[in-house]
Amino acid sequence: MTDLGRWFPTARNHRVWEDEDLFHSVVRKGCWPLSPYATWVLFYLTSAGKHLQERSALALLADTFQRFKQTQIPQQEDWSISAVDLWSADLEKDLSISEETGQQGSITLAYANVIARHGNRLSNNQKDCCRPLFCLPSSA
Repeated sequence: MTDLGRWFPTARNHRVWEDEDLFHSVVRKGCWPLSPYATWVLFYLTSAGKHLQERSALALLADTFQRFKQTQIPQQEDWSISAVDLWSADLEKDLSISEETGQQGSITLAYANVIARHGNRLSNNQKDCCRPLFCLPSSA
């Protein structure tokens, strides 16, 4: 929880991300199976319609749940859906549209160019490592 406020300073503006008891009951328990970071990504991308419309966030969440519906959840592990698991072609499209209309920088377009140019040499894990760079712009 403290890392989130340090990495994404705007999280400090919202009580749920600062109050440990509230965070635990609302985010950790109430948003499971989403990890706290996945919850923050959805919140940030949809707040004030900056990057996604609410219907797009709900569609993104539905698509993510659909992809994980057959997943066997380990009994003894702290399993959750991570922020990078929210990634989809639809998310990339929505973020690209947001960039083209001037609502955010050109991070997604730069990511798409890197993948187009070097993607065949990158493993899926390496691509997953690159995706958080565009999911949350530096102003997050």
